[in-house]
Amino acid sequence: MSDIVKKFRVGLVYASVPPFFLFQTVYKLIYKYAPQSIVDLLTSKMKKDSDSINISLDECVDFMTSFALLKNSVKQDIKEIYREARLGKPAPDVQLVNLEGMEEVNLLSLNKPGRPLVLNFGSCT
Repeated sequence: MSDIVKKFRVGLVYASVPPFFLFQTVYKLIYKYAPQSIVDLLTSKMKKDSDSINISLDECVDFMTSFALLKNSVKQDIKEIYREARLGKPAPDVQLVNLEGMEEVNLLSLNKPGRPLVLNFGSCT
């Protein structure tokens, strides 16, 4: 992908910020001030998801309308644009989250000399 195309795509990511922020603001206002029937309609799926992971609906709405979600979404979209994996070339050194300590680590920092690094993409359920 050419550098011009990458810059154009990054511009599109940044252009999506104001509409996303507006959506978050409107959603939060509706959640706080709209009649309960409208809130129930908008949050029905979120309520099912929040019940399955043991957090309150208020916490779920706060997260979905947070600046941190917006910031991390933009950051991840831009990283995705510049990430390149090529057949026969070294693997990209992407950031991962260590689930034991919840800190970010680089993929290639997990590689040990003389041992292959195996990534297993799948579900244990």
